[in-house]
Amino acid sequence: MSLGNVYFKVKVLLLLIVMPLAAQYSLTGLTAILLCIIDALYSASRIKNGGLKVYASPFFAACIYLVWNILIFVLHNFSGIPRLIQVVCVTLCFFSSCCLERGSIDLRFVRKVIVFQVMLFCLWWPVSGFMTNYYSAFYGHGNFLGGLLVVYLVFLVFLHHTIDRKKRMRYLILYGCMTFLFLMSNNRAVYLTIAAFLCGCLFGKSEDPQKMRKRGVILLIGVAVIGFAFTVIYPQLLGTPLGTQLELLSRALFNKNFFSGRQTIWKNIVEQIIRSPHIGYGLTATPGMFYDTEYSSHNLWLQTALQKGLPGMAILIIFYVNAIFCSYHRDNREWYLVASFGAAYVIHECFEVSLDQNNFCLGIIVWFFLGLMVAVKKNGMFLSNDVKQVRKWQKRKTE
Repeated sequence: MSLGNVYFKVKVLLLLIVMPLAAQYSLTGLTAILLCIIDALYSASRIKNGGLKVYASPFFAACIYLVWNILIFVLHNFSGIPRLIQVVCVTLCFFSSCCLERGSIDLRFVRKVIVFQVMLFCLWWPVSGFMTNYYSAFYGHGNFLGGLLVVYLVFLVFLHHTIDRKKRMRYLILYGCMTFLFLMSNNRAVYLTIAAFLCGCLFGKSEDPQKMRKRGVILLIGVAVIGFAFTVIYPQLLGTPLGTQLELLSRALFNKNFFSGRQTIWKNIVEQIIRSPHIGYGLTATPGMFYDTEYSSHNLWLQTALQKGLPGMAILIIFYVNAIFCSYHRDNREWYLVASFGAAYVIHECFEVSLDQNNFCLGIIVWFFLGLMVAVKKNGMFLSNDVKQVRKWQKRKTE
């Protein structure tokens, strides 16, 4: 077993097994630092041996995002060291995942770990507080579980071609367990994310790779416009007939209020962003700094603009979209799944703060997944076992 293969498996175990469990005992930071050290050592060994081959695009995108965060950290009196460490961890995790060699990537091992984790969740859920209060189940809130299951679902669908036809029926049980956990998480943001992912798959799939790429661009732009429009429109719906209807519908379907308090938080955050649009208020800025509330912004894009200014939000979006499109290859028939997941997670982050902040152990798994897809593309590891279709694409490519 090569050093790269050992590193890959240790990283997968740390991300998918150790880090979620560490969150229960406030050890996420320690686990993240350990992961950061492992990523740095592996990258250093690759550089030393002259075997490090990377794409310039993800490398520069990660560097720009990291440099901007350091600049904000300095401009605001060096406050927010934990947040800066989180940014270092996610950028290094993404970058090191992009640099994985073909022989180091064991996608079936990832699939086995995910299966084990889902079964563990199913066993742990009934004794973790669900019977008395579902909010106490799984690390204090269903948001983390739901978001993690979305990543697992996308990855399993992506790897569906690697499963033997005789064994595919067994995975129906796994998908059934995931459906149960999705329902138990009772998280509207997760339901919207799944719906967006499925709609994106229906829209983005195409036999023509150029059409697939164009549809991916349209999908990301369309979802971003819808997400940001909702962020602006949502606070204005309170007290309107449409807002009343949506409130009644949300109570009937989810037993939750449609107006959960986000409308007040988002409105106040937008006002503060307008006052300091260039450099924000620092990495530690939260809505509680400006008015009496204990809640977070529940919106990554607004939270990023509040902390790092509009340029910081723009750089994060560029970094994220770049990660998605760096995994594109004209011979990869499964790329539309990555584009659909990327678009769907934009919707998820309109309601949560995960990519590099609050639900950090979820966000770093997302960056690992995106980096892994770039490495899969770089190494030509296209997962489709449909030989006729691959040959058809190759023939079209030579014409």
